[in-house]
Amino acid sequence: ALKPELAPTLHELIARCYSQEGNYAKSVEHLEAQIAAQPDNANARVLAASEALRGNMLDKGLELLKGIPEGSIKDPEIYYNIAAILRNQPDAASNPAGATMAGGYLTKVVTLDPKHVDAYMQRGLTYLGLQKLAEAKADFRKVIELAPGTPNAEMAQKALASLK
Repeated sequence: ALKPELAPTLHELIARCYSQEGNYAKSVEHLEAQIAAQPDNANARVLAASEALRGNMLDKGLELLKGIPEGSIKDPEIYYNIAAILRNQPDAASNPAGATMAGGYLTKVVTLDPKHVDAYMQRGLTYLGLQKLAEAKADFRKVIELAPGTPNAEMAQKALASLK
């Protein structure tokens, strides 16, 4: 029989093995078992949410994120991945609620990492789709400021030119 004090560690190790295989559903399953044994373990919850997002389980990832205290997430890529999944939903073009959520997560990215060029670019495109033109222009200008001469800057310049 499994000793209860070993369960959280074993579930985390098993989850990491499944993650290495690309089996994110099983990874999340074991991380949820770890969370059940250690409900206050914010790191396990962040890892489970990340694994769910890597496995394109958006609803599960968002559900896991809800239990994480504000400010616990220090890695902007977690928020960036959520935004990317929201922006790539099949109904993204006709779903302003999803786009608005994506914009919110991209704002969290640039709050954690003010030099995250891709987040500014994606947020600018998100704002453009939401017809928030002033915000889109500001983000495209930030891309050009942070990464002049790059493909992102060229795309941002084209977007700005089309908005004049």
